Order: sequence, then C-alpha cells, then structure tokens
Amino acid sequence: MLKVRQALRSDSKQFFAWRNDPLVVASSFTNGVIKKRDHQRWYDQKLVSDDCSMYVVEYNTEPAGQMRFDISGSEATINYSLDAAFRGRGLAARSVNRAIALFAEEHENVRSIVAFVKADNVASCRVFEKLNFEFDGYDRKMEANRFSLHLAEPRSDRLTGD
Repeated sequence: MLKVRQALRSDSKQFFAWRNDPLVVASSFTNGVIKKRDHQRWYDQKLVSDDCSMYVVEYNTEPAGQMRFDISGSEATINYSLDAAFRGRGLAARSVNRAIALFAEEHENVRSIVAFVKADNVASCRVFEKLNFEFDGYDRKMEANRFSLHLAEPRSDRLTGD
C-alpha cells in the first residue's frame, strides 16, 4: 500500500540518508555529499517554512522516498527521490501523483508546479511526462529540462489508475 504523509522532525535522519545516496547526489543541483549539521539546519528551516511542504512516501509502512514542494507565489517547484530499495518498481509516478494531490489540497493558491530534471535523468523525465507535465524545454540557467503542470486541469486526467 502506498501512502504519502507530512514529513516530521523525526524524519530528518531518513531525509539525510536519501539526500546523500550516490544516485541522488548525481541527480542533485547541489553538488556533493551534504554534512549532517548543514542538513539538519536546512531541514529544520524547511520543515517550519510557509514556503515549503515536505512529504514522506511510505510503501507498506516502510519509508520509500521524499517529496518536497518549494513555493514561490502561485508556483511550486517539486523535488523528489525514492529510496534505492524502492526504485524500479513503478512507484515514482504514483508517489508524485499522490503528493501533488495532497499538496494541491493544502495549497489552493498554488496554480502550477514546475520540475527541473537533468537531461541524463531519463527515469525522472519519464515520470513527469507520464503525469502529463508539459515539457517547457531546456532551462539554461538551471542546466536542466523544465516541466510544468497547471493545477487548474482536472486531476483525474494526469495519471490513470490513481
């Protein structure tokens, strides 16, 4: 069973482990491994920020990944990762879809979600395509593909079966 819930302070250690996973480090826009004290400061700030929502994905009660939405006005940027043990099981699109639904319920003022994905991260590009995000082209500043989703669109059209 797949579940998405709000991140808690007690999830910090798990977020730290996910962030420093080699594949996540390679896909990240922040280079290198993060030190624990820097992560804790960042996590504590994000957890209480009105401009951020963080979620934990659980699969059969096991922590399987994280979703984060950074809000700027009526737009939010999504960031996600799955635990290595849960990759390749088809959970990413379902997890992102459920997190978006929860996020949209909690933030009615947000009208669009943006994702930046490195071009060589083919799996994440496919996740956003499957969820009917529009490909907006290559963003030179971010050095990544840019995808966007307008939340005014009917949710049921995003991903069938969820």
